Amino acid sequence: MATGNQRSQIMIKSDFQHRLIFSTLLIALIALNGILLLAGWLDSRLGDSVVVVDVFRVSVAILEVLTVIVVYFVSRRISFHIAGPVYAVERTLRQMSEGNLTQRLTLRKGDQFLEAAEVINQVLDTCQLKLSDIQADLEKGEGLSPQQREELQKKLSWFITREET
Repeated sequence: MATGNQRSQIMIKSDFQHRLIFSTLLIALIALNGILLLAGWLDSRLGDSVVVVDVFRVSVAILEVLTVIVVYFVSRRISFHIAGPVYAVERTLRQMSEGNLTQRLTLRKGDQFLEAAEVINQVLDTCQLKLSDIQADLEKGEGLSPQQREELQKKLSWFITREET
């Protein structure tokens, strides 16, 4: 039984998690097969001659280094579609915590967390609507003393709901 912040599921965003897992496995599988094929080819081409070093082992080592470099750059590219959106979400949430409800979270096509961006934008829209309703009620001033209206106005002024021009 899950309590507090513990997760009861292993796969939360299964589409995203499966794509990440399978792309990493695919890169590793392609790299391994490429290393073995190239090392075998190099060994067959150069291994028959009198050589001081074992061509197969040297070629495997060189190809492993090249593969690490390639996997690094491919993984880095994949991480851009994760790290960028995480940064954008954090920035938007930070602005929201400071009362700024005017921004919108926009992510690029192919980025992860597009659904989360939609939900955050819906929250921003809902908050702006609710604050507008409260502002309208405050302007009516029904049942409020001038001091109460002024106090509520101060509290509402903390929120930024319109772009300043």
